[in-house]
Formats: sequence, C-alpha cells, structure tokens
Amino acid sequence: MRRHRGGRHDRGRDDGSRAGLEAVDWAAGEAALRDVPLRVVHAIPSWACETEQVRYAEVARWMRQGGETVLAAGVERAHRQQPKLTVETGILPGDPRAALIHEGEARSWTSRTRSAS
Repeated sequence: MRRHRGGRHDRGRDDGSRAGLEAVDWAAGEAALRDVPLRVVHAIPSWACETEQVRYAEVARWMRQGGETVLAAGVERAHRQQPKLTVETGILPGDPRAALIHEGEARSWTSRTRSAS
C-alpha cells in the first residue's frame, strides 16, 4: 500500500455511467499527482444498507451487489489509468446528493458526477 500524506484522499463518485467512469479517470490522475489514495464511492438508499431484516431484503441485497459491481468497475478503470494507485471504495447510505455532500465535507477535496437517481 502506498503511503500518503495527512490522511487526505481524492474522491471520485462512480454511478456506472460513462460520465461517472470519466470522473474516476480524472480523479485517479489527480490522486496520483497529489500522492494520495483514491476513494471511489457509490450511494444507495439508507434502507438498502441496513440488515437483512428490512422489508425488501432481497431488493436491498440486489442494490448492494449492484453497487459493488459499479465500484469494481471504477477500481478497474482507476488502475488502468494509474496502476500503482491505492484505491479504496465505499457504499454510502442515503440520497446520492446528500451522501456525496457529506462525504465531500469529510475529505479535503472532491470529484463527483451526478446520477439520474
């Protein structure tokens, strides 16, 4: 794992769209320039992040699996651009806009695209 300064991350949001993957490309380049890890995130509704006891557990599981697939594509894309880059992923609970704003405030700077969600 590459060492990074000051706990900073560059962050790209990936919604699986062409624009989302292009944002990951850009963010990977920026993270490499700054010598910080890249954090790729995907947001799904809060209820889908809860335990299997939710009313629509099968749909929640499908949403989480879909999010993991989107994140894996983002990691692959980032590594194509910057093979030595450390890439972290996360599924964010909540409305994509609010979750990304909250995540961005917790990070030093942010790259994101907007999904149709």
